[in-house]
Amino acid sequence: MSNEEKKRRELYRKRRKKWIRIQSLFVFIIAILSIVSFVTYNKLSETHYINYVENSKVSYNVYLKDNEYYDKEYEEENNAYVSSLIDKLNVKFSYELSVDAEEITYDYSYFLSTRLIVIDKKSNKNIIDEHIKNKEMVDGKGKDVLSINDSLDVPFEYFNNRATNFVQSNRLSNTESKLIVSAHINVISKCEEFDDIENNNYVMSLNIPLNEEVVSIEKTTSVPNEETKILACKTGVNNIIFKNISFIGGAVDALLLLVLVGFIYLTRNKDIDYSNKIQKIMNNYKSYIQKISNKFDTKGYQVLRLSSFNEMLEIRDTIQKPILMNENEDKTCTKFIIPSESSILYLYEIKVEDYDEIYGEIETNEQPVQEEVVEHEDTETSQQVEVVEEVVEEVVEETTEEVVEEIEETEEELETEEETENSPNIRYNYSFESKLVLSDYQTKLYYENIVKFAMMHNVKISRSWKKEKIYLGRKVFANLIFRGSKLCVALSLNPKEFEGSKYRFIDVSNIKRFEDTPLLMKLTSDRKQKHTLELLEMVFDNLDVGNATKPFQFKKIPYKSKQSLIKNGLIKVTIKESQVEV
Repeated sequence: MSNEEKKRRELYRKRRKKWIRIQSLFVFIIAILSIVSFVTYNKLSETHYINYVENSKVSYNVYLKDNEYYDKEYEEENNAYVSSLIDKLNVKFSYELSVDAEEITYDYSYFLSTRLIVIDKKSNKNIIDEHIKNKEMVDGKGKDVLSINDSLDVPFEYFNNRATNFVQSNRLSNTESKLIVSAHINVISKCEEFDDIENNNYVMSLNIPLNEEVVSIEKTTSVPNEETKILACKTGVNNIIFKNISFIGGAVDALLLLVLVGFIYLTRNKDIDYSNKIQKIMNNYKSYIQKISNKFDTKGYQVLRLSSFNEMLEIRDTIQKPILMNENEDKTCTKFIIPSESSILYLYEIKVEDYDEIYGEIETNEQPVQEEVVEHEDTETSQQVEVVEEVVEEVVEETTEEVVEEIEETEEELETEEETENSPNIRYNYSFESKLVLSDYQTKLYYENIVKFAMMHNVKISRSWKKEKIYLGRKVFANLIFRGSKLCVALSLNPKEFEGSKYRFIDVSNIKRFEDTPLLMKLTSDRKQKHTLELLEMVFDNLDVGNATKPFQFKKIPYKSKQSLIKNGLIKVTIKESQVEV
């Protein structure tokens, strides 16, 4: 798979993921909007009741004239009284309202009145009806518990004489006279939780007979002395609006979800199907599969190709052998293998081809640099250059001075050349960063783990053309370099102290540029990485390096093509015309 095809594949997948995320975001937002609208509609449609209690009481005392029969100034209620001995009555009215809610306010009004009535018993109609407001309207505001208490002195003798004189002077018979003393109360709640407690127009009365020898007083009230509940008020918002929004949003969300599913299905290609198949197998049967990084040597085996992974599982259960998995670097072909003791190799292969057909229409918008040079470079020559460069890197000695280092790199460049028939001599000088970017996944992982471990301590890392230096002040702890395509760590440890130990290292103390870091570890396996981290920790402990006080965020190494690295100056290209002998 060419670099151009890789760029096209990467660009296509990025664009596809971008649009899937955008559509998924719209689906999510509209779904949340619909759910919130539906919940709001249900909340507004709920019936809420608020309990409240009203209490009222009418009481009175009968004040008597001076007489030889009663020693008391007044008689209490619920007795019969001689009308000729009554001077006046003191009537007390009380009303209380308490609601099972907080922060409730009220507007209320009330007045006290007396009413003189003379009724014709035959027709049951009023002959005289005199209504007097003894106390004018009283307005006020209350909060939480509302309580009204007031009293009125009623001149009984005056009203009794007036009724008697009216009847006698008009020679009336078959009549009934009475005096009604009343309290009229009107309460309206202004709480925001509900519209109002209905206009509570209550009347509490005291009925006093007139023109009688003996008076028996009766009390009446329209206040319900019990617990009552009222319906909570409406908010004034039309809850049907939220209902419509929830249904319309749900329909739109379902449509967008169908569009998203359709987009995912229609934009799938053979390459994405390949990735999905591998991922599905790994998700379901990861415990049965052993990944291997190198290709399996099939020499000496009879290869039997299987048509499905289920057959691989059946063979695994039969011969009790693990399933080996190897995926190529381009992630275009995966082989599942079960080798048997009878020299039979069971193979199930998933691969994708014809990348030019799949990604042929995708434009990367990245122009190749020095295209003529790349056209004349073949694979075999490139491999030779890397081998030569690795050898030269090991031989060349660098000093700690940057000027001398640049001179030595220039000399190294002159020795690393590529020659092809009838073409210029081409030389590529790779920087540390370019080799890191072009390295395989495992090498990048080793680098990431080394850097993360180093930055857990109070150290610094700086990068030059050929290396990365781990240091603090003037102390150099380690240098990260590439020898060929392999990442190496040169540590400031004495190699002689570790001779015969478990650590497999290279003694580079005879090379001048490694005089401060003479112990070289080549990261070729997970075990080598583990040993390198152990040695690096020894370096930090020997030099009393503490732990870092600030968290470190590692930035992933982005993918860049060779042409892009050349364009950005991370790979230096030298072209020298061939010398033709005459």
